[in-house]
Amino acid sequence: MLIVDKAFSNIVISILIEYEYNYLLKSLVRSLSSDTSTVSVKVDKARWKDELNLMKYYYDIKNNRSLAVCLAPIIIANRDINEILNEAVTAYNIMYKNSSSTALSIYVIILYILNEQIKPNLIAYQNDLEDSSEIIEFQRYKINLLMLDDDDKILTFALNNLYNLEDKSFYIKEKELIIRLRDIVKEKLTNALETIEFNSNIEVLSDYLLNLRNMKIKRKAYEGKINPLDIIQMEINKEYTIPLIGNIKIIKKYFNENILLIEAVSKSESYTFRFKKA
Repeated sequence: MLIVDKAFSNIVISILIEYEYNYLLKSLVRSLSSDTSTVSVKVDKARWKDELNLMKYYYDIKNNRSLAVCLAPIIIANRDINEILNEAVTAYNIMYKNSSSTALSIYVIILYILNEQIKPNLIAYQNDLEDSSEIIEFQRYKINLLMLDDDDKILTFALNNLYNLEDKSFYIKEKELIIRLRDIVKEKLTNALETIEFNSNIEVLSDYLLNLRNMKIKRKAYEGKINPLDIIQMEINKEYTIPLIGNIKIIKKYFNENILLIEAVSKSESYTFRFKKA
């Protein structure tokens, strides 16, 4: 079992923020909740969908949908590898369209990050599929993975299955981040803790995830609704409460060609919402 403590959590979160995944990370963390009946932390699907919908207006979510960012907080918050897999697949599939081999690719990457033996676990892994064509695709993909002779090739093959490799820079960034997460698990980066200064933002996220892990935070299921277009009507220098984000103040509104930009600040974050002119 992976040992998760404050130091581990801090350095993982600091690396995600270093890769400029601050918005995506915070949105996913806000969508996690403890399930005391299973002693696990799950993704609130309704909230995660609304978080992503709102994020489209202040963050380039289309080009920054990272599996690594889905995995990291879920790994910190959960104790069981099957729970990690289930919730990571849930979070990822809400961002992307899934296929019969998606869960298997994610499982392989989880095993890689956690420094577990990949091939024995891969042989034992089964997927509950009913459609015959999906079963055939799944088995073919599984055999192709088992034919590879080292973990790095398996990781590359799994990432190839998950991402459109037309964007080489994103693929390289994602693979690099996954390898760094594995190195943290293998304790190759523990010495770096002496040189990293953890700001309050990192500390808050870290403490929140650890409290979720220890079942110290109880949250009701998300029942809210949000219409991002309501932000257009907000006035400069006034404060508003936006579901999911919280209290914000509108600082500036202006057009850049056919796009309306609205700058706002909250207690801990700044946002620039973008709306295309109809």
